[in-house]
Amino acid sequence: MAKIIAENYCSERVHIKELQKLLSDAQANVDVATAYITDTKLLGASNNIKVRLLTSVSCADLISGATSLEALRWLYNKGINIRVLPSYPKFHAKVYIADRRKAVISSANLTNNGINNNIEVGVALEDGQSQQLHDWFESIWSEASPLTHDLLNSLSKYTDEIEHELSALKQKIRKFDKHINSTISKPNESRLLEFDDGSRQFFICNSDRRNGTRTADGGHLHEELMLSLGTAMAWEKFRYSEHMSRARVGDIIFLFAKRKGVIAVGVVVEPVKVADGESKKQLSPVSDTTEWRISVNWITQRNKSLAYHLDNPPLCTFMDISAEKHRALRFGVLSYFSEVGSA
Repeated sequence: MAKIIAENYCSERVHIKELQKLLSDAQANVDVATAYITDTKLLGASNNIKVRLLTSVSCADLISGATSLEALRWLYNKGINIRVLPSYPKFHAKVYIADRRKAVISSANLTNNGINNNIEVGVALEDGQSQQLHDWFESIWSEASPLTHDLLNSLSKYTDEIEHELSALKQKIRKFDKHINSTISKPNESRLLEFDDGSRQFFICNSDRRNGTRTADGGHLHEELMLSLGTAMAWEKFRYSEHMSRARVGDIIFLFAKRKGVIAVGVVVEPVKVADGESKKQLSPVSDTTEWRISVNWITQRNKSLAYHLDNPPLCTFMDISAEKHRALRFGVLSYFSEVGSA
């Protein structure tokens, strides 16, 4: 008899448990079909069994992060047999089959959000119910193309070129917006510059784009959490961890996004808090590690095309930049966001 696998807002995650059990019980082989893939942990834990992974690739999915090229490369290097389908017709199936005997059909892709965060629903099939599903997988598998080392390199090169072109286009948009803003009204350039009068401390916080977890619309999950929840966050042990404890109400935090620059300026409204266990789940169950939070009022526009580029960004998660040697950085950010306008 089939069993329903359904997530909701309050209960413990059931998809990850069901899929882990399916793989751990497999004795010979596992077949997975998924529209998107960013997770490597689930299949990475499958030892001594034959794994076949069926997915599709498109430029849009790779650029947006819906499918992670790094995840595909990692699984390929692990020895998992991967085949890919073209972008049309859209391959949208999410199926997990073990030993041709048991299976899960689900709305959940093989992504971190699909397995760990989203409200997903699926059905687990028991012995004797999966043969037709296996036959379907075999028919699609036979039409797909093997993922090769050369294809991975080609996809990587092409997506890098597209991202470079997009970056250049965004630079033009920023220049145009800056011109329009300066033409429409005379900005109050002193408003933000007055913050750096020696009475406040300044910090820079990384938005954690390296995590790679994306939202449904292609945004960066941790970054979106910080902006939407009004927080500066860190999810792991990091260099200069003591700097977070220095932040006081009224101090200033710059939010830095990899490959973008500073995307927001905020004022601290509540000092650092450390969250773990149940207290952390109440806000953002996105990591297994201790979570640090500083409550922040982001006072600048949240249009991330208006980022202030840093030629030599600090390689840190969270760092105090109050010292005189960082004065030019502070002046540049505050001047820039004064010009483009405040929220």
